[in-house]
Amino acid sequence: NTVQGNTIANNARAGAEGVLLSGDVSGNVFLKNSLLNNSFGVKLVAQESGRAPSNNTFQENSIKDSHESGIFVQESDGRNTFRSNELSGNNGYGIHIAERARNDTFANNVIKDNGKIGVFLEKTARHALRENQILFNGEAGVVLDGTTDTILQLNQIRENEQEGVRLVNGAKNNDLVAN
Repeated sequence: NTVQGNTIANNARAGAEGVLLSGDVSGNVFLKNSLLNNSFGVKLVAQESGRAPSNNTFQENSIKDSHESGIFVQESDGRNTFRSNELSGNNGYGIHIAERARNDTFANNVIKDNGKIGVFLEKTARHALRENQILFNGEAGVVLDGTTDTILQLNQIRENEQEGVRLVNGAKNNDLVAN
């Protein structure tokens, strides 16, 4: 499926998402959409079977003014790519990657002016964050909380309200290169 050039707005009741990928969903392309004023801009979750989204692409989307996080990857089976998106003005995190997500790529995104952390990786593993601009967020720019085997490379991380990068709770085997 290709989802292109849409405005998806004002889905903010009881945790509603602008875009929800649930279960064994793959091969979708989300291109040049505006996701505005939703509870979550984009959310990826598993179904009861345990299968989670994989091999989906989000590119050149504008994800703004979410009541929670702009992107919440609660669970993934990997190979999801988030490229050249703008995430700004979200009340929570710009991007939140949770414990049951793995092997996703975030590249060339602008993550700015979010209420909390720009990119929060929570007890997760094997992600790549490359060439993102992570700016002016209300807390830290990037937090690796118990995260392992993740690459942060060539990111511009500056002028956040707290630390640029925070490693806590056993974060290990991560490569932070030329940020």
